[in-house]
Amino acid sequence: MRIAFFTNRDLYGCMVLNLLQPVLSQHEVWIGYSERVGGNPTTSLPMLDVLRFHEQTLPYEILFPKLEAARLATGTWLTFNQLILQNNWQATAIQSLAQPGLLPAVQTFAPDLCISVRFGKIFKDHWLKIARHGILNLHSGLLPEYRGVLATFWTLLQQRSEYGCTLHWIDDNSIDTGLTIETIRLPIMPGKSLFSHIASLYEPGVEAIGRAIKLIASGQSLPSIEQQGTPQYFSYPQADDCQRFLLQGGHIIDYADYTALVNRFGS
Repeated sequence: MRIAFFTNRDLYGCMVLNLLQPVLSQHEVWIGYSERVGGNPTTSLPMLDVLRFHEQTLPYEILFPKLEAARLATGTWLTFNQLILQNNWQATAIQSLAQPGLLPAVQTFAPDLCISVRFGKIFKDHWLKIARHGILNLHSGLLPEYRGVLATFWTLLQQRSEYGCTLHWIDDNSIDTGLTIETIRLPIMPGKSLFSHIASLYEPGVEAIGRAIKLIASGQSLPSIEQQGTPQYFSYPQADDCQRFLLQGGHIIDYADYTALVNRFGS
């Protein structure tokens, strides 16, 4: 199949590409990537700045360039650029889905399937019909209870006993509303950080994507159902939300977990 894969250029997006690479290597792949998830928050919050530094600045501006300059590929995983080069994937930076030439380029690629994981733009109108089989999205929250951004943060803030991710179709202009294919539920890990909870979503999430790709490639349809539950939509946290999270004992980075994940790229 021809697969157009849309992701965000952050540590999780690179993690997903590494985990999914054995499946993607069996297909022709085009990569489109954004630089942030969600719109620009109205204020800079120290808690979210710390998270963003570890998700993007540290790996992409400090660690990955050093590994690439030294031509190191000693870890289990490759950097974003190393993955692109090794697999001969075409990759395009996406500032806007309306940027000149983007839609025609993807139409020329003629994807059979689009897959979105952490992609920072909203598919609408012509994009919804660009792939023969449609657009799959892995949402890092349980749907429909946690639509929107930073679903894991909101789940932890509400002190729920479980969190998870949802593989679903994007089939209209709304956000996180499409038919559900698979829901992955995980127990909250007491004492673990926001980063560790988010990172733990993607291995089972990628396994769900892999199963979906194999079914579609074999000519089978994916069992899909309407979302069950009470819909809620969440945007960026405000300062008081972050303060409540910290007062409840929440923390952003577990450095043992973070180091273990980063070391998979080489040390």
